[in-house]
Amino acid sequence: MRIRRLRLVLPARLAPTATQDARRIAEAAGAALAGAEAPPGRIAVTLPGLGRPAAALAADAGGRLGAAAAGKEKGKGKGRP
Repeated sequence: MRIRRLRLVLPARLAPTATQDARRIAEAAGAALAGAEAPPGRIAVTLPGLGRPAAALAADAGGRLGAAAAGKEKGKGKGRP
């Protein structure tokens, strides 16, 4: 499977490490979608930052994308506090 486009909007506080953080989140997204039998063409996921580190955002993004690809949820909504 190939992800053609991934758009990430990171909080300003992650600007100094944006490249590494974006890579970590993209890897979590790819791992979550790799297990999907037939992922949909487009998935939108919104996660509130809430001051959490990039590792927590990556874990949440992976979980949301995996659930959305499996059809268990829409992929949008509130994240874990």
